[in-house]
Amino acid sequence: MSLRDAVAERWQGLPDSMFVLAQRAWLSGSGLITAVVVAYTLTSAEQGWYYAFLSISSISILFDLGLSALLVQVTAKETMGLEWTHDGQVVGAGADRLAGFVKGVWRRYQVSALACLLLVPIGILVFRGRTSTLSFDWVPPWLVMVVATAASQAALPWPFILEGSGRVREAYLLRLAQGVAGSVGLWLALLLGASIYAAALRPMAGAVFVAAWFMTRRRGLWEQTHSASTAAYPWRERIQGLHGRTAVSWIAGYVLMHLYVPVLFSISGPRTAGQMGLSVTIANTLALMAQSWIASSFPRLAKASAQHAWAAMDRTFRKAVIAGVALYLGGAICVMLGVWGLQPTRYADRLLPPAWMVCLLLAFLGSHLATLIEMKVRAYRRDPFAWNSAVCALLMLVLIVPAAHVAGGMGVVLLSTLIHAGIRLPWSLWLFVVADRDWRNAGAEGV
Repeated sequence: MSLRDAVAERWQGLPDSMFVLAQRAWLSGSGLITAVVVAYTLTSAEQGWYYAFLSISSISILFDLGLSALLVQVTAKETMGLEWTHDGQVVGAGADRLAGFVKGVWRRYQVSALACLLLVPIGILVFRGRTSTLSFDWVPPWLVMVVATAASQAALPWPFILEGSGRVREAYLLRLAQGVAGSVGLWLALLLGASIYAAALRPMAGAVFVAAWFMTRRRGLWEQTHSASTAAYPWRERIQGLHGRTAVSWIAGYVLMHLYVPVLFSISGPRTAGQMGLSVTIANTLALMAQSWIASSFPRLAKASAQHAWAAMDRTFRKAVIAGVALYLGGAICVMLGVWGLQPTRYADRLLPPAWMVCLLLAFLGSHLATLIEMKVRAYRRDPFAWNSAVCALLMLVLIVPAAHVAGGMGVVLLSTLIHAGIRLPWSLWLFVVADRDWRNAGAEGV
C-alpha cells in the first residue's frame, strides 16, 4: 500500500464525531480570540456599534424560522436508499423527489435572502441619533453588512442538506472552512483598521465558501436541483406542520440571546451596548464550548432511545452532563480571573463590571444546563419545550425595556438571570423528569 493510500485509509477511518468536535472547538476558540481582537482594535464606541451590527443582522435568523433545524432530519429520510455519484449527483429511486425537495428549500432561502433587505430600515430605527459616537458615517458599513447577511442567508441550508444526506464529515469540514476563513478575515480586517466594516467579513466568507464548495465538489447536485420540479415533493403536507412548531423555539432563541445589545444601544448608548455585547459573546462562547460533548454524543443518545437501551442512554447523558458542567464552570472561573485582572488596565471598561459579569455567567449557566437537559429529551424524537421557550421569550420581550430604563446593563443582566436560571431551567428540569418517566413507560415510540 502506498503512503497516499495509507493516509487516505487513515483519514476515512476517523470518526465523524471528531470533525463535529473540531468545528465546535474552532467556533469556541475563535470566539474568544475575536473578543480580544475587537477590544484591542476598536474604541469603546466602535465596539458598541460592532456588536449592535451583529445583533441587528441576527434578526435574519427569524426569516429562517427554524427550517434549517428540520433540514437534517427531512433530508436523512429522503436520501434513504440513494447514493452519491463521483460528480456529486444523487441517484436511485426517489432521486427526483429529493431534488424537488432541495429546489423547494433553495427557493425559500432565496426569498429569505431578499427579506434581509428589511434590515436596512430596522438598522436606521436603532442607529439614528447615535452618529456622534463615530468619526465616520455608519450607513455604508451597515449596507455592506446587510448585503453580506443576505448572501449568508442564501448559503445557509446547504451544509444541513449535506449532513442530512449522510455526508456528516463533509458538512462539518465545510462549516469549519467557513469558520476559519470568516474569523481570520475578520481579525485581519480589524487589525488593518477596517473598524466596523469588518463585521461583514464573517457572513460574506461563509457565503463564498459554500458557493465555491458546491461548484467544485457538488456541482452535480446543483445541476440536478436546477432541472428538478418542486411538484415532486409534497412540501405542504410534509414540512409546514413541523416548521410551525419549530418556529416558536427559533423566535424565542433570538429574543433570549440577541435582544440585549440593540435595546441597550438605543437606551444607554454604544458604550454600555459594547460592554454587554463583548460579555455576552464570551459567555455564549463558553457555553458553546461546554456543549460540544453532548452535541457529539447526541447520535448515541438518539440510537439508545430508539433501541430502548435506557441504561446506555443514561450513562451517555451522565458523562456528557459532567463534562459539560465541568467545562463551563472551569471556563467561568478563568473568565472571572481575567475580568478581575483587567480592572487596573485601560481595557477594564470593555466588559461588564465584575459583579454584573458573575450574574451574566450564572444566567448562561442556567441556559447551558437547560440546553443539556433539552438535548436528552429531544433524543426521544419529541420536543415539549415550545411553551417554555415562548413564555420565557415573552417575559424578556415585555420586561427588557423597563429593566434597561431603570437599571441599564445591570437591570438587563438581572432579568436574564431570573428568566434563564429561575424559570427556564426549573421548567426544563420538570419536563425532563416527566419525559423520562412517561415516554419510557410508553416505549418512546416518537412522533
